[in-house]
Amino acid sequence: MWKEKINSFLREELRLELHPDKSKILLLEQGITFLGFRIFPHHRILRKANLRKFHGKLKELKILYKENQINREQVVEQLEGINYNSL
Repeated sequence: MWKEKINSFLREELRLELHPDKSKILLLEQGITFLGFRIFPHHRILRKANLRKFHGKLKELKILYKENQINREQVVEQLEGINYNSL
């Protein structure tokens, strides 16, 4: 019902169409995954898979720093340059 109304509005008003296989109506309490985050009505969290990858990258940087293979500035550059959506 809601999906049909939304699809109708998008088609008539904006000349857009929903992809039939990629569009779903979900309860907001469950949250939705979007751009690497789980988004809820009042907050968002980084997806667990992305968080695990981040911790792995951080562990790797700590080892390289401890072994003097990279300096502090390089660690900061690496952390600032992380694309959290691709983790």
